[in-house]
Amino acid sequence: MLSVRFCDPACSAPHSDSGRERAPETANFPALKGGTNKVLFLDCSARGLVAFPPSLLQLEHLEELHLEGNLIETLPSKIGLLRNLRVLYLQGNRLEHVCEELGRLTQLLSLDLSGNPVADGQRLLLEVVQRLRGLRELRLHGLGLTDLPDRICKNLHSLELLGLSANSLTTLPGAIVNLSHLREIYVQGNQLEVLPTGLGGLPRLEIVDAGQNLLAALPDGACGPTWRKLFLGSNRVSALPGSLRKLGRLAVLDVSRNRLTGLPRCFSALTSLVELDLSDNPLRTLPPQVCLLTSLQVLYLRNTQLRGLHPNLSNLQRMQVLDLSQNRFSKFPSEIIHLKNLEQLSLDDTLKELRLQGNRLGRLPLNMTKLQALEVLLLEGNPLTDPPAGVCDQGPAAVRQYLEEKARVLTKAVQVQAWWRGVMVRRRLGPFASLGANEKGKRKQKKDKDRKKKPAAGNAKKGPARKKK
Repeated sequence: MLSVRFCDPACSAPHSDSGRERAPETANFPALKGGTNKVLFLDCSARGLVAFPPSLLQLEHLEELHLEGNLIETLPSKIGLLRNLRVLYLQGNRLEHVCEELGRLTQLLSLDLSGNPVADGQRLLLEVVQRLRGLRELRLHGLGLTDLPDRICKNLHSLELLGLSANSLTTLPGAIVNLSHLREIYVQGNQLEVLPTGLGGLPRLEIVDAGQNLLAALPDGACGPTWRKLFLGSNRVSALPGSLRKLGRLAVLDVSRNRLTGLPRCFSALTSLVELDLSDNPLRTLPPQVCLLTSLQVLYLRNTQLRGLHPNLSNLQRMQVLDLSQNRFSKFPSEIIHLKNLEQLSLDDTLKELRLQGNRLGRLPLNMTKLQALEVLLLEGNPLTDPPAGVCDQGPAAVRQYLEEKARVLTKAVQVQAWWRGVMVRRRLGPFASLGANEKGKRKQKKDKDRKKKPAAGNAKKGPARKKK
């Protein structure tokens, strides 16, 4: 398979030998030479193209085409010539309309039209898209859509990913029950007041992102047993339903920035939950159900009006990240010292005392430098090696200075490492030396063959379409 990438920043600026600036579509798109009709993958993203390069229509075997981040305003009427195209990314251009011929690309598996100004051409766009019955991934983010027709869900029954975020949708069609292969749906940043109950009946659905909407509740029928990640942050939810018990496979739940004052009893049935975000809810007390989630590793409780923690918090022995910032603690919550695997702890900057003695801490996290008001730091009885005991004995100021210096050194080391890796890649040094040798050998072999006879046109081996997340 031939793979071509035209995305080198060094040659992205318009230029010409005569000194006159050429049109971006000419200057930024290298001329295609003989043999390129075998190209299967082509990356022309972010090159300042103001038009779809006509020469691309010659690539009859092309399977994946990246044109995202350009200035393209229209698509050519002959785009149907790319009959083998499986992946087409056009997000972030200036398309106001799409041509009907786009609907002839019957082999398309993944299409992204996000972030184009198609306000006046929405109807045609949706009509064209619903003809692409083989689509598995469809992304229509940020197009100002006010409606999703039933026929989209009825015709595109092979969809596995549907992206509709940052639109103006107030409802989702009931025909969504037809998407039996759907695994991921993204509808955050719309104006949805309710989720369709049909979501709970989709047999393969794993990820539901409905954050930043107007949801007041989660309907009982909307919960499905296959769900792994559920995002409901920035809504108006005041209570979670009893059907939440169905989500036994749920690993990530975000209900931050809602109106929750508590959790239902069935919440303890979420035994697979690894990450939970309850931040910015008026809880006032930590729901005891949380302390029964023994698989929990990440817990966000920022700005939940807590004054203390539940004594059974010690059950969460797998806890690694705990955010308790912006609460109402008057003293350090002693329940934390029993969390032996805790690696990252966030507390208010106004917290003046931190008592961590008698634990198994081997090092302190770099983000402890944020505790600028810390006056008392007790670390006795911990096998600390970082910072060393001599630094810890000098008090919070010395510990903070040590961690700040360490952070600076690490940042500098990463920068140097990135620079040196770039040098090695450009000059093909060290582990990258073989790249130069291989390419030189291939060029020599090609020249030798060209001297003997004209190379026969063979069929390029097709590779799978690259999956975009």
